[in-house]
Amino acid sequence: MEKVFLTGVTGFIGSELAKKLSEEYEVYGLVRTTSNKSSLDPIKDILNKIEIKYGNLTDFAAIKKIIKDISPHYIIHVGAATAVRHSFDNPLEFQETNHGATVNLIHAALELPEFKKFIFASTSKKSQCPLKRI
Repeated sequence: MEKVFLTGVTGFIGSELAKKLSEEYEVYGLVRTTSNKSSLDPIKDILNKIEIKYGNLTDFAAIKKIIKDISPHYIIHVGAATAVRHSFDNPLEFQETNHGATVNLIHAALELPEFKKFIFASTSKKSQCPLKRI
């Protein structure tokens, strides 16, 4: 069975994806180490069908180890800081949580021999890419 590593598994999109994906894939969901038990409520009905991993997306060494141990075929990245107000109050933390975490996941995935696809969900606010070549 193919493996999926899913960030944001306890969020609105992530929990629904986990429910659907667990029907056909081996699902590993990432939950923040700082989360409390009630954060698992959105996925309580499928906790017996998926495996929860605890970690912080900004900790590259920890994420790299989790990814290496699982060796997923797919990474679906829907975990993020989503409150736009937070981006103004704490811009560096917001940048590290969203951009840095994505970079960490991509670099960890590049070392997997059987990796197939990285799927990323963007935020509700976006801007044009400043570089014409991208």
